[in-house]
Amino acid sequence: MPTDNDWSGYDGEVVVGMIQLQAYELKKDQWLWAGHCPNVAQRHLLHQGYEAEGRESIRKIEDYYDRLLAYSGLRGRE
Repeated sequence: MPTDNDWSGYDGEVVVGMIQLQAYELKKDQWLWAGHCPNVAQRHLLHQGYEAEGRESIRKIEDYYDRLLAYSGLRGRE
């Protein structure tokens, strides 16, 4: 279940990624993002990272997901 600091993103029923505000250590106050996509032959890098803003983390996931679908022939670039 998402909190204000932990979110998952969906395309219909498909989980496309998550963001999480880091609370400790070296990445404190940075947003971890990780992109996902099931049923593809090959994943792309960079599929995770850190950003200073939550909205930028969301954009990174959306870009990753769109590129992965386009590369896999599941959806054209929009």
